[in-house]
Amino acid sequence: MSDSNRNGMLSAEQFYAQGVLNVVRDFVEEFATRGELNALNQIITEDEDLLGGVVEQMPERFTEEKLIRPMLEALGYEDIVAQPADLMKDQRTVPDFKTGGVAIPCVCIVEAKKFGEIDLSDEQSEVKDEVTEYLGENALAKYKRDLDRQYLMGIGTDGLMWLLYGKNLDTGQQTVVRTVSLREPFRQAVLAEQYEDATGESWVTDQRPHVQAEFVPRFTADGASDAVMTELQD
Repeated sequence: MSDSNRNGMLSAEQFYAQGVLNVVRDFVEEFATRGELNALNQIITEDEDLLGGVVEQMPERFTEEKLIRPMLEALGYEDIVAQPADLMKDQRTVPDFKTGGVAIPCVCIVEAKKFGEIDLSDEQSEVKDEVTEYLGENALAKYKRDLDRQYLMGIGTDGLMWLLYGKNLDTGQQTVVRTVSLREPFRQAVLAEQYEDATGESWVTDQRPHVQAEFVPRFTADGASDAVMTELQD
């Protein structure tokens, strides 16, 4: 698909990329409103933790509500269903989200972490363990033969790092399909908020090609479905 049509309107890829960057901007502005831009910048650039005192609620819930759910919506996922807010951690038997909007042969689950928590250099990271466990248990796909499902998609994300896992429910094969970082768009959005008079919205124009090329094809509802099915086809 071309970058834009002849009328100068955004292509589908540009539309998704713009939606992603709008969510990034809104998340950064949330911290600016709270006077916590420095805290956000330290999470992005120095791998500091997101603390509950900064956002005045549980960091995981804040990240889910303010970033991950809006991002999933911007990427074309539909019917996003979260766990009940009062579900205790040791009672969790399902992922944080299940979503619709993916290809018919697929079931999609999402495991969310607080912003900045995922460390891809840690082979035993919690999100990796949890997503692969859900895939191993065929989470939310136990009746897939009745539903004509063949693939289980698992997204692990803290909003900053995005990991796409897939499993072929017929063969049992599972793998990490894609890994993409949004660190640079977040860093640029923070700088733009800090130096608004100097940068304006130029960061969006600068970052949209990267998001359009690297993130959108791999993590939209359609793109992720295609990637999983291509990677794990019989």
